[in-house]
Amino acid sequence: MSADKTDVESYYLSYLSKYELWNNNVDVRYDFIMSGDDFKKTIRNYDDILLLDDHYTFVKMSSIVLHKDLKPGFYSSKYLLDQNGQSLAK
Repeated sequence: MSADKTDVESYYLSYLSKYELWNNNVDVRYDFIMSGDDFKKTIRNYDDILLLDDHYTFVKMSSIVLHKDLKPGFYSSKYLLDQNGQSLAK
């Protein structure tokens, strides 16, 4: 995730992520304006989430829908969707 729309739309982050992580199974997303249910469904589509910066929409949706206060970092989807507050982050 990144709040830098230009880097996302130009595929710069997609290229950089796949190159740096040596993995073709990397998605780069910018837009998270959606319903709470759709937000949870989107999170379920991924094993892990790498939050590169303070992406306002993703952080706000995580707070409202998932009850998680996130900072840039690496999170397992299981942790993000866990409502018991137990840390399963990698």
